Amino acid sequence: MKTHLKWRSAFTLIEMLTVIAIIAFLATALLTGLRSAQRQAYTALCQARMKNLHQACMNYLSDLHSEGGTFDPNGDHFYPFAGSYEWYDTVGRTFHERKGWVAWIRADGKTDRSGNPKNPWAEDASKSYAKDYLHAGWMGPAAGRSIKEGSIFTYATRDAATYFCRSFNNGKGDVRRSYAMNAWFGSRRSEIRRGRRLLDFQNAGIEPSRMGYLIELKDSKEPNKWKGEQGGKDVTKRKPIAGDSVWEHGDDERYGLYHRKSGGMHGHVIFVDGHIESLTDQDYETQNEKIGNGTH
Repeated sequence: MKTHLKWRSAFTLIEMLTVIAIIAFLATALLTGLRSAQRQAYTALCQARMKNLHQACMNYLSDLHSEGGTFDPNGDHFYPFAGSYEWYDTVGRTFHERKGWVAWIRADGKTDRSGNPKNPWAEDASKSYAKDYLHAGWMGPAAGRSIKEGSIFTYATRDAATYFCRSFNNGKGDVRRSYAMNAWFGSRRSEIRRGRRLLDFQNAGIEPSRMGYLIELKDSKEPNKWKGEQGGKDVTKRKPIAGDSVWEHGDDERYGLYHRKSGGMHGHVIFVDGHIESLTDQDYETQNEKIGNGTH
């Protein structure tokens, strides 16, 4: 009599755990690679968008030069303004609007028959209208309007996406803008009787390759490190950074660090001459003010 033994092959517990561990390791490596590729793609896209905005500003500049400066009441400023503001002409005793690259917007949202924002200065320049306008922040429908009504929107392929980096706020939510322009190019923060004039880089001894033009700024949701007392409690203040469209290089406006590179986080700044640099948090103390002042 012959005995037939049937053997059933099966994985042991150790073998199963080994296979699971290998799969988990490969999945982790794959996800890490995908995240790294995504970060690199966002970095490249951010730089491309900053280049597009810079080129839009240069095209705006070129057009105004070809028009002989008739756009500006004084005929002496051709660069896009960093922010909208109203100025007073002491000679003609009239008020005038200077529209920023990201413009202020009417608080009441009124438009003319063509759907364009009303321009009260064109109707009666004897009065001030600044109080009727908002300096929109970074996000939301108002920020979207401020982009579209800005002076360079038609030069920026009419695409609002050009104004924000996908790494900013992880590209989530109603993200509208993550860049600000150097305050040296004129801002609504100027005194009403003091107009901004064209920067004469050559005669002023300013090197365009060392003067920041557009920069990524910190998300206004991020709290400052400073802590104070409010209502008997110690709280961390949340101070809006770049509440409008202007970068004033000071302790309260640090550039944002949204891009991982060589193990560290970096932020981008594009200079007047069009080249881009990647700055680290350690660069802030030595470069931030100098880049803003154009003396570095």
